[in-house]
Amino acid sequence: MSAAPQTGERHPLPCLAAVLSVVPGAGQIYAGRVKRGLGIFLVLLAQAAALHIADAPRALPWLILIWLWNIADARNAALGRPRSLAPVVVVLAALNLVAGWQFSEMGEQIRQVDAVSGLAKARSLVSALARPDIIRSSELQTADADIAVGGAAPKPSGSREPGPRLTLAPSLVKPGQSVSASGSGFAPESAGQLFLRSGGDKQIAAFTTDASGRFRARFVNRLRIPGSYWIEAEVRKSLPVTQWSASEPFQTSVRLMMETVFLAFLGTAISLLISLPLSFLAARNLTGQIPAGWAVYSATRAAFNILRSIEVLIIAVIMAIIVGIGPLAGVLALAIHGVGALGKLYSEAIESVEHGPIEAVISTGANWLQVIRFGAIPQVVPQFIAFTMYRWDINVRMATVIGLVGGGGIGNLLMSYINTLQWEQAATALWLIAVVVMLMDYTSAVIRERVV
Repeated sequence: MSAAPQTGERHPLPCLAAVLSVVPGAGQIYAGRVKRGLGIFLVLLAQAAALHIADAPRALPWLILIWLWNIADARNAALGRPRSLAPVVVVLAALNLVAGWQFSEMGEQIRQVDAVSGLAKARSLVSALARPDIIRSSELQTADADIAVGGAAPKPSGSREPGPRLTLAPSLVKPGQSVSASGSGFAPESAGQLFLRSGGDKQIAAFTTDASGRFRARFVNRLRIPGSYWIEAEVRKSLPVTQWSASEPFQTSVRLMMETVFLAFLGTAISLLISLPLSFLAARNLTGQIPAGWAVYSATRAAFNILRSIEVLIIAVIMAIIVGIGPLAGVLALAIHGVGALGKLYSEAIESVEHGPIEAVISTGANWLQVIRFGAIPQVVPQFIAFTMYRWDINVRMATVIGLVGGGGIGNLLMSYINTLQWEQAATALWLIAVVVMLMDYTSAVIRERVV
């Protein structure tokens, strides 16, 4: 049986609650649903401000509907029949999706995307992922010669060194004139190309060498501006299996990947040294034992929250401006962000320890440092180790990204490969990053499983 209402108990009037909800949330507060009312007021106020900034006039009818729902909800709250907030949350989420799409001009950007060029680049990258530049199984043979349009003919090369040679005839040409190219000293029976290097790196002819490593090819001069230009012949010579070796991009990627791992390690170590002692000042159950403990606790927690709230990429950009582009900027970015992240994890672990051992140490007359040494640290060491390993694992992944903004490591190399359209070399760096991150993740998981 329900309890009889007490004499003098206040019963909110549904009509008054509805009228008060002209100001969103006021009716709910009047009906005794203070948290619900404050939440509705703050959410609708923030939503209206966001839509106004986003200049989304089409959202106004939806806000009016939500405002009307707020009035009905206040009436239901006064009647003791509050309804679920789920439908309103769904409507607000959909509203923000539409407003965000319009505000960010995503539709306009999609219309401006060159689908043909974008698909070609995506196809090139996907194809390169299947054949990364890891093994050096061939070497590039090159030879060059000058050609002039108008003016004086270029001087013939005086070099008589053995190796590939390229000859152009004639070497002084007019626009539209046919040019004969002949070469010698190249790998036999191999495919090659002729490139115009001083006019935009454009392929102008293809050829195949004969059994003696010679070739002949013709191309039409499309150059119209008088001047001297540079033609280069390239042939890819296959090496025997016994001469295969790691490619230069692979060796460079391995070296910079190791630099990335050490950047993550240094950043984690620095943040550990700073956040470890500060975390005891951010634990409520320990700061209560010292003078002005509440102020110390609040200040330390606020510092941790500020440091971890700033994205590590932003910190990396700031550090690159202060100390210059390079590994130091990356280490400092990881360390600063890590102090906030590790400090929060450490302090929460300290707050969750059992109070029995701490009270036992206090009862012996121990000072604050002794309470930490004998009461708290023995209980949190396994968690501290697990959190530190997990942070190192995260920092390895972060270090690959901050390299894109000048933080050193393999990220900078990857961006260079992508910007110069060296897809196979970029694929080598991507595969190496993936393998190292997976190994780090597995190692970190095993260690955490063993120590916790």
